[in-house]
Amino acid sequence: MKKGLTLILALIAAAAIIFGAVSFTQKGELQKQVDELNAAITRLNTEVSGAKKEWEAVKSEAADTAKAAEEAIKAAEETAKAMEETARKPLYVLAAPFGFKLGPTK
Repeated sequence: MKKGLTLILALIAAAAIIFGAVSFTQKGELQKQVDELNAAITRLNTEVSGAKKEWEAVKSEAADTAKAAEEAIKAAEETAKAMEETARKPLYVLAAPFGFKLGPTK
């Protein structure tokens, strides 16, 4: 009976050692996967942050461009209005500042 008990205890001890070794190995592999995934998350967060900064820069540039375009349109409209007003004036009024005497004479 001592031999049987010793054999059972030896088998239980061997099983516990094997279980512990397997658990430790699996834990190490899982920890390695967790570390790799955390590194991937960190890398992706960095990329997303960079993309957000790029987006903000592009958005700001687009707003500046739109503002410049609106100002250019306004200036063009003012120039067109001034040209229309100038075109409506008689020629002798336009020539007078330059010393030309055109138009009706007395």
